[in-house]
Amino acid sequence: MELVKVQNLLAPLLIPFALVVNTFIAFGEEYGWRGYLTPRLAKRIGWVKASVVTGILWGVWHAPVLMLGHNFFLKFWPPSVALMALYCAAASPFFTYIYLRYGVWGASALHGGVNAFAGIYYLVYPPEPVWLSNPAGFVGTLGWLPLSLYAALKMRKAK
Repeated sequence: MELVKVQNLLAPLLIPFALVVNTFIAFGEEYGWRGYLTPRLAKRIGWVKASVVTGILWGVWHAPVLMLGHNFFLKFWPPSVALMALYCAAASPFFTYIYLRYGVWGASALHGGVNAFAGIYYLVYPPEPVWLSNPAGFVGTLGWLPLSLYAALKMRKAK
């Protein structure tokens, strides 16, 4: 069996390990975004708006690694930063909802799971400009919208 096929078969087995490792790695980000910034913004503009603002900042914060080609593998990086900001803005209300229900560790586990899945995706699929189909591309962004809409409705009711 050729190496790529074996790698594709074994990749899903890495997800539990990657989830645990990535949860600890994501804790620093989630402590800053959801544990510190979002609650302070929420006092002024409410949880939903604070989540979206945090998401945009969170996406732009990834600019240095996006400039190196991470996530989208684009040589011209400004679209990568814009797409990541859009992706994070779409995902952030759901991350905030998880934070409000389960604390920083809950948001960290969600973040770790997303990063684990994305890491496995990049292992299995060849690095090429994948702004449409990759986990942080348009398809991934659209996937967060129903979850974040649900979260936004729950957060508005909790006022």
